[in-house]
Order: sequence, then structure tokens, then C-alpha cells
Amino acid sequence: KKQNSSSMGGLKHVASTLRPLAKGLSRALEDNPVASSLCLGCASGCVGDAMAQKAEGLAAFDWRRSLTYVAWTLFVTFVIDLYVYATLFSRWFPHEAADGSKLWRNVAAAIAADSLLLSPLFYFPCFYLFT
Repeated sequence: KKQNSSSMGGLKHVASTLRPLAKGLSRALEDNPVASSLCLGCASGCVGDAMAQKAEGLAAFDWRRSLTYVAWTLFVTFVIDLYVYATLFSRWFPHEAADGSKLWRNVAAAIAADSLLLSPLFYFPCFYLFT
């Protein structure tokens, strides 16, 4: 039992140390949405493709391919995520009523619009144009 209590104390210490860092990161992301999206989009595109190239066992790293996926990720981040989902879908399908309650019908409508219209008619054609 002593070992469990000491390891729990260690986890609590780690959590108490990381909590202010996470709050600061969250605040920075909220205060700088465009810069945050740029950084996270570049990082996710590059890291994701690097992992895929490693899994494929390519002899040499293909920088052109990686830059293509970074460009694709940035396009998705700025056009689809920030503009379509955050701006347009928020207007078309507000997910909260004035009293703060969830509007589940609008959430379902947004999912349907994404699945039936946005993805097949916009997202996938754009993906194939990029690749």
C-alpha cells in the first residue's frame, strides 16, 4: 500500500505541475487562433506524413510528398476547419440555445451536412487534387 500511495503522490505532483502549463497553452491557442492553426497544421501534416513514410519503409524521405501533405493540412485547417466548421456551421447550425442548453437537432444536422455534402462534394475532391 505504501508504494501505491507514493506513486499516487507522484502522479498528483506531475498533474499539478502540468495543469498551469496546459492552461497557459489553452489560453495562447484561444488568443491566437490563426497562429495556432498554422503551427498545429504544419506540425500535424509533417509528423503524420513522416510516420506514414516510415511505416511504408521508404528508402529516402520524400520531402516533396511531405510538403504536399503540409499544404493539404494547412488548406484543411484554414478553409475547412476555421471557415466552414467554426464560422459557417456555427451560423447555420448553432449548437447552443440562448439558455445554454444543447440543440441536439442542430448537432445532428451539422453531422449530416458534413457527412452527406461537405465530405463527398468538397473534401474528397480537394484531397485528390492535392495528391
